Amino acid sequence: MREFFRSWRRKAGVVTLLMACLFMAGWVRSLSTIDWLTLETWNSFWRLTIEHGTVELSRYQYVSGDRPQLSFKNGGLNSWTSESLVNPDGQISSYGTSRANLATADTNTEFCGLAYATRKWITPTFVVDTSFFVVTYYYLTIPLSLLSAYLLLSKPCPSLAVKTPEPSMNEGT
Repeated sequence: MREFFRSWRRKAGVVTLLMACLFMAGWVRSLSTIDWLTLETWNSFWRLTIEHGTVELSRYQYVSGDRPQLSFKNGGLNSWTSESLVNPDGQISSYGTSRANLATADTNTEFCGLAYATRKWITPTFVVDTSFFVVTYYYLTIPLSLLSAYLLLSKPCPSLAVKTPEPSMNEGT
């Protein structure tokens, strides 16, 4: 069994399989829970939203005016928060920020589970440019699963090390 994991392919296969399993767990979790991770930088903030089988990466960049004091019902800046999508009657809510962001965008490009959108917020005190990139989980899980299957199940390459023959005891006499 130890010989099976000696090659770099097998080690990489195990790592990609673990990554695929983590993404699959996130996919299943996103069907009943919405998660937000928000990080603030000097002139912008980034938000990772995981919901309804999608992953959305958003960037909000302050363009001009006073820097807005942004607050969210689901946590502030530099935080991770979660909220259940299951209603008290047991039904899954159709609420989703990814779909709302795509629907209200100035520009919107969608293709087979991938989407990119931009929007500009203009108020009397500030201007914020926003960009949204949305990907469905199967674009992450299926390729990782196939790659790990290839790396784990393919035949190992023959060793390139050149073996020199050992001299026998009878050669010198």
